[in-house]
Amino acid sequence: MTKLSISLDLLDNIENFDELSKEHWEDFGNKTPAFNKAYLESGKVITARDNGKVVGYVMFFIGRCPAYEENWCTVTMYYLQHQYRNAGVGSKMFDLVERTAKQEGCVNLVASYNHKQPLNNFYSRLGFNATHTAVAKEI
Repeated sequence: MTKLSISLDLLDNIENFDELSKEHWEDFGNKTPAFNKAYLESGKVITARDNGKVVGYVMFFIGRCPAYEENWCTVTMYYLQHQYRNAGVGSKMFDLVERTAKQEGCVNLVASYNHKQPLNNFYSRLGFNATHTAVAKEI
């Protein structure tokens, strides 16, 4: 029997972060990034744990929106291992992101996703609306 927990956590507490982030990027068919952990530690992270082992994360930053006088929360990375998907785990993780952001005075929650792993239905179910499109080009 599994004991699943969702909580606000610290990057340092994710013992298997290197392994999990590599799995995350391999899932997209991308090269593994060299994460700047000092930068990531300046943000916040929600983890999903199964019997204490991290099986997913949502990393996000809270800050002042440069175009408006309000706080926004920006999700920068989201990953959940395949066997935990479509079971409400991701929704619970984002519920905690939203509650945390509201407690810190945020009025917008922004997230993006890679088209190699389309998550538009997932985000739509969580109440997100497509407002912008991000494009990227390797140079």
